[in-house]
Amino acid sequence: HWNSTIQASAIQTRQRTRWASINNPWLVKAIGSLVANLVGTGIKPQSLHADEAIRGALHLRWSIWTDNADAAGITDFYGVTALVARALVVDGECFIRLLAGGRSGFHLQVIPADQVDASINRELGGGARIVAGIEFDTAGTRVAYHILPNAPGEAFAISLTPVRVPAADICHVFEPISAGQVRGISWAASVQLRLHEIDQIE
Repeated sequence: HWNSTIQASAIQTRQRTRWASINNPWLVKAIGSLVANLVGTGIKPQSLHADEAIRGALHLRWSIWTDNADAAGITDFYGVTALVARALVVDGECFIRLLAGGRSGFHLQVIPADQVDASINRELGGGARIVAGIEFDTAGTRVAYHILPNAPGEAFAISLTPVRVPAADICHVFEPISAGQVRGISWAASVQLRLHEIDQIE
């Protein structure tokens, strides 16, 4: 099954792809092109409200929110979308946590794929289960994500106990290619393999 295959190779594939994504010039260029094509200039909604004053107020509120969207305070909403797109290409998936509070109402916290603990796989009874760190109810609906406080390998990653975060607070971005697929597959890994094949031919 896809899930077993993905879990068996996820860590090694992710590590190799991350290394190549900053050390292989061909792959660096390919990833940059994919990210640019995915996000372009970013999502910029335009209100169709009949009242010009209300339209202007809505656009202003959107502008204020985008400037403060990043929970880390490093970039804006468009920088976050580019970061998510890059993670999608390199890691095959990305998680975004919605955090309430702040002047703009809520923030977006980008969570690396390996921070969602893929080692957790267990039956919870009655058909509920956890697969690769993602909890499902008896109907197969995602109800929670089990997230480590810090990404593995970080200097302050001293706690190995994951935190259960409701699915309503998490956006899991990945491209499913099979029914029942739980986690994503790196796009860049296939690009890297193709580049290797071309090198062998040349």
